[in-house]
Amino acid sequence: SWLGPCFVCGLTSDQFCTDCKEPFCLKDFNAYHIIKFADGIPHKWLTKEPAELPDMAQELKSGEEYCIECEKRAATRMCIECWDAYCNKCFSLVHHIGYLKFHKSVAFTRAKLGWIRIRRPKDEGDRFRNGKTGEETDVRPDEFKSDLEKVLEINLHTHTTALKANEELIKTLQIEHKKVKAERDQLFLAQAKDNDILTTKI
Repeated sequence: SWLGPCFVCGLTSDQFCTDCKEPFCLKDFNAYHIIKFADGIPHKWLTKEPAELPDMAQELKSGEEYCIECEKRAATRMCIECWDAYCNKCFSLVHHIGYLKFHKSVAFTRAKLGWIRIRRPKDEGDRFRNGKTGEETDVRPDEFKSDLEKVLEINLHTHTTALKANEELIKTLQIEHKKVKAERDQLFLAQAKDNDILTTKI
């Protein structure tokens, strides 16, 4: 029986954990079990996936979803092109031919944490999808910006806001200026008229 891609990194796996029921490369097997199982209880593993697996349609844990293909196993991979969730076995089966084999995936748990960059050709530009909210955008989220970029954007926003405020102030002053000028002209004409009447009487 063959081994699917590593449950963590998606690359070639080396062993199958019979407790987690997932394949791992050597590096991620050790790292994952040290973080996940700090109690030190060792998990058993095989160098190949067993032909007969226990019923894997067990009740899902909080935050988990069933594989979109088999609808029996918990999803472990998220295709960042289709944005569909698969178990390792179904992802490999569905994406092994045609254009689908060029689709990339990330761990399902990683996809659900937040923003994912979907790389595109340079002339198209990358897209970004938030696995938690479902939002998708061409605008780079703050998570992908450096501290310097964030500071520059804040400064730009501050200056842009101040510029708009100054433009509004200038418009208001121009209106006031026209109003004062009109009042002055009216006063001048009224005074000139009074002077003409006075001259005529004299």
